[in-house]
Amino acid sequence: MIDFYNPTHIYFTSYENIGILIRKYGFSKVVLLCGSSYLKSSGILDNILKKLKEANILTYVYSGITANPDLKNAEEALNLTKEVKPDLLLAVGGGSVLDLAKSVANNFYYDGDILDFNKKKTMPTKALPLATIITIAASGSEMSSSCVISDRKTNFKGGFNSPTNYPLFSILDASLTKSVSEFQTCCGLVDIISHSFERYFCKSEDYQICDLFALGVIRNIVDLTPKLLNNLNDENLRKAMMETGSVSHNGFTSFGKLTSMPCHFVEHLISGKYPEIAHGLGLSWLLGPFMRRNYEVLKDKIKKFGHFVFDEDDPKVALDKFDEYINSLPFNKTMEDFGITSTEKEYYLSLLKPAL
Repeated sequence: MIDFYNPTHIYFTSYENIGILIRKYGFSKVVLLCGSSYLKSSGILDNILKKLKEANILTYVYSGITANPDLKNAEEALNLTKEVKPDLLLAVGGGSVLDLAKSVANNFYYDGDILDFNKKKTMPTKALPLATIITIAASGSEMSSSCVISDRKTNFKGGFNSPTNYPLFSILDASLTKSVSEFQTCCGLVDIISHSFERYFCKSEDYQICDLFALGVIRNIVDLTPKLLNNLNDENLRKAMMETGSVSHNGFTSFGKLTSMPCHFVEHLISGKYPEIAHGLGLSWLLGPFMRRNYEVLKDKIKKFGHFVFDEDDPKVALDKFDEYINSLPFNKTMEDFGITSTEKEYYLSLLKPAL
């Protein structure tokens, strides 16, 4: 039995309440971390800064965080944070921004190499408090204990889990995700599925409730996908996607059992070497092959997967239905399109092994 712990407070409220919430916790000095220029051009960043100012919160901004967050971003953000010594970090963005903020929070009290935690050389014992406002539903980082950082100079990409990675609180405001592109939305859908998919296919005991949590997450995403792609501005569907994303990576889908993330591990190898590959796109190449390559040992779980997700009791037909779902997403990109050779591809796929 694995202990369960998740201290993150989720607020289903407008992002405009951020100043009030930060003051509620007694903080008055913040470093805000964000990524894309969209936050600036849309006026969202200015509005957040306005609300923080109205709450008499002194705010410093570090922007320009990239997808697959790089060591360079982390070092710059950490230097700013150590210089101004805030009492809270505020991450506004998707998983890349949130994970980088977690790296900064952990390294604020640490004098070693910034990647020591991600390389699992040691573990943090203390971190700056972190609040988040998510603008992309995908990573679940707003409610998870994980943190992934890349070093493009060495092709390293790795994550670690720690209680210090949990945000103090996160705001889930689905209105912020309505402008997310079709491509990024699809990447998010796959990432959400993968967080539960990989945990589900780890060894379980009979009647283990977390498996039903995981299958429910996957079914919910599969069911809402065509409706959402038909109307990306539907705030109710965006809200459902956002909530499902948080549940998929907050510990519920591994409640009480040991799990591993083999598809995430392989995707980190791929996008560590090819950082232009979006995380969700990379995962979309791996989930189906994971089941097919391990069919004999996973047959019973695949049968249950097919029954709950696709109302299909034939496990081989369930595999086809899952492939049909992935192929329905308008990615139109393969490993080969990014220069990955057939030898490399086979190497990556050969690493897809379940934890039994």
